[in-house]
Amino acid sequence: YRMILVFLRRELSIKDATLFWETIWVEDLFKEKEEKGDVPEFLVFAIVALIIERTQPIMKSCSSESDVVHMFCNLKINVWHMIEEARFIREKWLSITAGGN
Repeated sequence: YRMILVFLRRELSIKDATLFWETIWVEDLFKEKEEKGDVPEFLVFAIVALIIERTQPIMKSCSSESDVVHMFCNLKINVWHMIEEARFIREKWLSITAGGN
């Protein structure tokens, strides 16, 4: 978990990193307040959003784990878009898991 935060700080500007960290904290506070049970932390949804966004390039040009790592080390991340997508994915996940209860 900490390494992911360090990684994102290295890949984001200070302004974007601060925005993302604040969003993580707020989203996790909402999670606690809503008491949704076993909901993953917001960071997990943000990482899934990044992976989904880059599925095609990963499938086309990556033949090993090191290729994927290299691709993600050279990302230009649009933080607002990542946050919006992470929220969308979380809501979809919540609706799917709520339907299974």
